[in-house]
Amino acid sequence: MNYAEHVEDVTQNSVTNLFRTARATPADKLNWKPGEEGQSILEIIQDATRRANLFGPVMQGTAEPLTPERIQMAMEQSSQWTTLDACEVKMQEALQQFYVELRKIDNFDDIVILPFGGAEMSKAHFSLMAFQTFMYFTGQVNYVQTLYGDHERH
Repeated sequence: MNYAEHVEDVTQNSVTNLFRTARATPADKLNWKPGEEGQSILEIIQDATRRANLFGPVMQGTAEPLTPERIQMAMEQSSQWTTLDACEVKMQEALQQFYVELRKIDNFDDIVILPFGGAEMSKAHFSLMAFQTFMYFTGQVNYVQTLYGDHERH
């Protein structure tokens, strides 16, 4: 297994864990929020799916800066993904683009420019951002589940 295959594998495992954890949520709790400013589990998954759309374009070098207007448009679009299944389809579509770009890389020391703030990062470092992102969101889902009383391991 080469590095790109490894990154794809751990990223896909993190997506599988994220959706398995979210699907353990009872239907009547999927839109439940822990507070006025908190996010529901569905909103967390929508957020994770929006972010999945960034990985391919960043790796390809075509990502546009994330302006407040672009963020608002992405949030409006993702609000249409009203089920976990819909989010998963959109996420897998986005990740396929990321995986294609990942497999093309011949030098992981090359630099990418992040669309939020313009920071530079090696492709090796950035390639793990998807994995890290989905693990982070899995933790958020787990936490919301504990707030409504679910303390099971999912």
